[in-house]
Order: sequence, then structure tokens, then C-alpha cells
Amino acid sequence: MIFPTWQKSSFSTNGAECLEMRHSSTFIQLRESESPENILAADPKRVHALIHHLKNSAGEQE
Repeated sequence: MIFPTWQKSSFSTNGAECLEMRHSSTFIQLRESESPENILAADPKRVHALIHHLKNSAGEQE
């Protein structure tokens, strides 16, 4: 299997503390550049649902 290349977050600086991600139609993977061996993998539909929930609940906080 050929994996897509890692991409750095646009919010990351040029330092060592960067969030990186890669994705395909079947997975999303996240890692921190300081610990590239630790990879969080998730189903894209579940990540989309989580982001949708967080965006919708952000206005409910005081």
C-alpha cells in the first residue's frame, strides 16, 4: 500500500512541535512531529462527525 505524504498543519511553526496528518478514502492519521512513531488513526466519517459536533457545540458554551 502506498501511503500519502505527511502534511503539516497551517497553524504549525517551523519548530519541532508540529501536528502532521495524512489521509486517504479509508483513513486519517495524525502525529506530532516530536514523536512521529506515535500515530493516531481514525475513520474519516467519524472524524467528520467529531468536527461537526465540536463546531455545533462551540456556540453553546458560556
